[in-house]
Amino acid sequence: MPDASLTIHHLIIHKVDHKNSMAPVFTDLPIHMTESVHAFFARQINDSRNNKYARSGAFLPTAQGEPSVPDVCADLVTDVDTFIEQSKVLTARLFDSMKPNKRISIGDLVILTFTDPHDLSPSVAILKMDEQSGLVEDIIETGGKRQAVLRPALGVLMNSDLQKCAFVLPKDRRTARRDLIVLDQQAARFGTRRSAASFFVTTFLQATLSVDPRIMTETFYRESRNWLVDKQSEISPQEIDTLKARVQSALSQVLIDVDVIASDTLADLHMQDDYASYLREKFLEQGFGDLVFPPDPTFKPKQQYLYFTGDNGLKIRVLEDALPLQFLGGIEAWRSIWYQEVAQTAL
Repeated sequence: MPDASLTIHHLIIHKVDHKNSMAPVFTDLPIHMTESVHAFFARQINDSRNNKYARSGAFLPTAQGEPSVPDVCADLVTDVDTFIEQSKVLTARLFDSMKPNKRISIGDLVILTFTDPHDLSPSVAILKMDEQSGLVEDIIETGGKRQAVLRPALGVLMNSDLQKCAFVLPKDRRTARRDLIVLDQQAARFGTRRSAASFFVTTFLQATLSVDPRIMTETFYRESRNWLVDKQSEISPQEIDTLKARVQSALSQVLIDVDVIASDTLADLHMQDDYASYLREKFLEQGFGDLVFPPDPTFKPKQQYLYFTGDNGLKIRVLEDALPLQFLGGIEAWRSIWYQEVAQTAL
């Protein structure tokens, strides 16, 4: 039986191959909705919206007279003929967004309208299906119009996760910071590949991702400390102390500016760039890439303790901030420092 958790109304597939074609390959009719097709896409919708990398997003203002994604999506939920024509507009937009970058994978754009059980109005799903998605389409002619017929891909599991998709909410469920839900797993996991990863959200959807300021602040504080641990042998003890203090004081500032913190505390330009690039990569894993942001005023770093158990029942608990960074290098570093410095001093 079809998945009763949501109802799919119309679904159409267009080919986007910017590497081998000068334009998208359009179909002219929605696909025939079988139980297996409904189950496949219902699962993809539910799994993608619940994915840990999914982020809320808001549409950006567009130039006057320029067709916008929210306007196109509003037309998609009207009648079937308008759905078909506007799906082609959206597909052409994605194709144009992909053209400048040949590293972006080819595939299909699936556009469908669906209604959740408690919604009064339909949502729009925009799914970029790569070749390994588990389904392939055959194009047939029906009354002089092109239609896609879906079938499982040989040797490919039909439970592959989508890499890029968006779910545009009905107008009655939108807020000032939440017009849609976006899953862009390439951008989330591989932040260094920004030119390939950012086209879907910024260029195609014309949207920005909403981020919890607490997540931004926690990431800044935690990853600044991690970077210091990794680079402790490459920068001076004075710079370590200065950067630690600056990170702490930044939590109470109006804005945190990573580039300014780097230039004010690190003398070497390479180290400045390394610190800023490292934090940007960690920020992108959380769905944002701005190195200037207001900190969450409620964030308070937790008191972190390090523990060491020695012979004859010896147990030590020390505040992490009270120790040199080399104590954070694991148990072997603990043993080395304990026997060479702490124990010798006690003797």
